Amino acid sequence: MIQPWADAPLKDLNKDLLEREPFVSMVSSLLINLADSNDSTVVGLVGPWGSGKSSILNFIKRDLRTKVKVVHFSPWSADNVEGIQQDFYAALLDAFPDGQHNGIRQKATTLLRRGSGLFKAIPVAGIGIAETVKEFLPEESWHSAFKSLYRAIKASGVKVVVFVDDVDRLQPDELLAMLRTVRLAGRFPRVNYLLAYDQESLTATLQAGLRGSTSDAIRYLEKVVQYPLHMPPAQLIHLQRLVLQELGPILDRETGALWDSPLQRFEALYAEHMWSALSTPRACHRFTTQAKTYLALAQGEVDVQGEVDVADFAALTFVRLHHPAIYLRLREWRSDLVGSGQGAPIQERAKNKASWVQRIKNCGYSIESDIDQALRILSALFPRVSGELGFSSSAAGRCRLHMDAYFDRYINFSLPTGDVSDRLVSTQISDLVSGRTPSTAPLRNTFDHPDAEIRIRAVHKGDQYSDWHAAEPSMNLVNFVAGSLARDPVKYEDPFSPGQLKVGWLARLLDAELEGSQDHVSHVVELFATPASLGAVLKRAMAVYYPYGKNLAPEAPTEAHEANSQVAPPKFLIELAEAWQQRAASWMVSTLVSDIYSTSDREFLEVWSSLEFLDGLGRIRLPLQAKTTSSDFDLATVAGHFAYQGTRQNGHFYFGTNDDNVSDLDVTKLKEILPLDVLQEWPLAADEDQSPIMTMAQLRRRRAIEGLHEFRKGHDQAQRNGPPSGS
Repeated sequence: MIQPWADAPLKDLNKDLLEREPFVSMVSSLLINLADSNDSTVVGLVGPWGSGKSSILNFIKRDLRTKVKVVHFSPWSADNVEGIQQDFYAALLDAFPDGQHNGIRQKATTLLRRGSGLFKAIPVAGIGIAETVKEFLPEESWHSAFKSLYRAIKASGVKVVVFVDDVDRLQPDELLAMLRTVRLAGRFPRVNYLLAYDQESLTATLQAGLRGSTSDAIRYLEKVVQYPLHMPPAQLIHLQRLVLQELGPILDRETGALWDSPLQRFEALYAEHMWSALSTPRACHRFTTQAKTYLALAQGEVDVQGEVDVADFAALTFVRLHHPAIYLRLREWRSDLVGSGQGAPIQERAKNKASWVQRIKNCGYSIESDIDQALRILSALFPRVSGELGFSSSAAGRCRLHMDAYFDRYINFSLPTGDVSDRLVSTQISDLVSGRTPSTAPLRNTFDHPDAEIRIRAVHKGDQYSDWHAAEPSMNLVNFVAGSLARDPVKYEDPFSPGQLKVGWLARLLDAELEGSQDHVSHVVELFATPASLGAVLKRAMAVYYPYGKNLAPEAPTEAHEANSQVAPPKFLIELAEAWQQRAASWMVSTLVSDIYSTSDREFLEVWSSLEFLDGLGRIRLPLQAKTTSSDFDLATVAGHFAYQGTRQNGHFYFGTNDDNVSDLDVTKLKEILPLDVLQEWPLAADEDQSPIMTMAQLRRRRAIEGLHEFRKGHDQAQRNGPPSGS
């Protein structure tokens, strides 16, 4: 839950993170010393907007509470100039004990009545009052009323400090009226004033009221304020502490590489790009509140993780607040921002920089240092820009702003339509690993969603999160992904289809020391109606250990190959590969002797390829050769499975179940599983069907017979010619 920030001043000095206690003590001591004299002095508490002047007033009030009576005068709450005078005396009267209150109130009322309209006539350029007063009232009338109130306040013995905050909020005529009131009509013994204001803003307002120059305004202010006390600027370390007090716990909860966590990246971003703009407590609080508020919108809650990178989100919030023109262009620049990018050649960097400088100038920037700062923060957020300009930035982490799959989340403050929640995927992975979710249950809002695009996004995230969230290998997760793959047929022609992505995910899960029994092995194998998908998984998983196949090696082995060949695959992976080969070989033999040809060629060849990679073709050879002892064995039927259905275009053959072409017979594969004498001598039934319209099964059978005759003819010719000379 977000703790509300109402821009309210602090009241407890112990909660001040800026270590301003020495300054508070100095101002308090000065006011106490001034209160012991019969003079009336004006002290200025000077600091820029948002620097914490109101908090300092509260701290000083706490110091003065047993020594001096503190009252507050709020001139900006009055409706008009006369109201300022009335509010001033009303505030002043609150300082006196009840026993003396009524007498002083009566004298103050008399003074106000006799001085009505007086302050409008006081010359703005002078402090003297007597000569002007004579033009409006009998001198003794106003003087007698003022002296009467003066003596009453002096006799009371009360030491008063009048706090006047937000002086720089007043309009020019109101400001002049307030200053005249304090300096002229409020000069009572032991009544001192502490005015809080921003020097630059107050000077500008005074200049407008005086209709003079800046120098005129400064000289006027010097006549009113005897002690201008400038607040010491907040130290950078203290302002950073304010920011990290709010964002640090959220950043610290995010996971990341030890050398590049979100917290570390944010601290670097702050130190390099934010500190100069976040120069006051108010600016820091405004920034952190905006970041937390919109983070809650983007993630659903501020205290959860998973939808965006908090460091990037906070930095983008800074851009939105302090570089709004650039922020509004980010969506337009999207294609030039997303992606990890690579360092541009040195000779291209000047051209790249000129292009980006022009973009920044088009956003209204003209000062070179401002343009450079804008480019640097863009480079920090977008490694692609960084690479083009020759800067350096980190692309590590997940859910980053520069990633194509996540950019829109930051701009929309929510998940775009069709996106998949990282938090949902993370939770589902955790629940599968722990067993809270059964591994047999389809997850139709992510990995088993009807929309293939959503499945693709979910699988990408699931593959990542299963590495980050599963501390130990999980059979539950293996079973789920295997079941989900079995429900999602692999499109072999599309390497980025949901099924293909699940093949890669499951292969990585199997490359671990899983605690699985033989029952677990059997369960995984039996999840698949046909062996093709699991075969693709095993081939990819085993490729880590046998890059060229189980019993194959390159002619010139690389160091990586030699290193991997010395490492055995995990036990469960070996057992699963063994069980799958038995199942796949049995399926392959049953398919080969069938004349229905219902299995797609891609699926058939995927199983063949996986068996070949795992050195399992021998498991087909023996049972198939055994069938040649039966008179029912039909060589043309078996061979027909190696005459593939598809289309020929430009010398290439493309598989397709809806096409009416058949490839030449693939004799090479036949020779892998049948003895040469069978291929040469087994009787081939005559092709009696000469109809011009044939079924695909008939076409494949005919092409197989033609191919076998061609093979036999070529073999006989080779036999007659004898071995090549020189052999």
